Amino acid sequence: MNVRKGYQEELYEINEQLYEMGKQTITFVTEAVEAFVAFDAESAEPIRHYERQIDALHQTIEEKCIAIIATQQPVASDLRFLIAAIKISAEIERIADYANNIAKITHKKLPGLDLGPVVPLQEVVKDMGKLVINLLSDTLQAYENKTHDFVVSAKERDAEVNKANRALLNLMIETGRNNGNLTQAMLEMHTAIRYLERAADRTVNIAEWVFYLGTGFRYVKPKKIK
Repeated sequence: MNVRKGYQEELYEINEQLYEMGKQTITFVTEAVEAFVAFDAESAEPIRHYERQIDALHQTIEEKCIAIIATQQPVASDLRFLIAAIKISAEIERIADYANNIAKITHKKLPGLDLGPVVPLQEVVKDMGKLVINLLSDTLQAYENKTHDFVVSAKERDAEVNKANRALLNLMIETGRNNGNLTQAMLEMHTAIRYLERAADRTVNIAEWVFYLGTGFRYVKPKKIK
């Protein structure tokens, strides 16, 4: 009886650690985007410390899940949870990597550059960042609430991020034409928004694993009826 109680407590701890990992990553992405759009190199440097915390949580979750699978012979629903937890923590860890890369650009690359040509793009990047952050936050809420069908909305919202990304790239090209060339600052901004777009893709992957957690099946997009 005590062994089984310990097993359930371990599952609970994994769930709590996974949600904590997600919350920290939302904060990480939010602060990284804020520092980037403000061109604030000073505040970007301490933000990068989040990555070590998130990496440690990812490693802990993965090790616990593998140990339980190997020693406890979990039943089907628990096994689904453990598999999903491994996959979701890996996706969150990658999103944290993207946030760290954005903070690194702000801290290491922007100082010394002529930022004048990209100032008009700040608010547009900020808006795209909000789309990604809200998608990540709502997807993690769907995980907590076990809303497995949220994946449909997540994919639709990822399409909005992709649309915003294309619009921003076109705006950057137009800005570059007006200034005679694509400056180094524009190239760094292009890299940063690419990381945001990838973060949205990873968030959709999380939503797909939430779907698996609730149904036992990987999500397959319904075919359109012609």
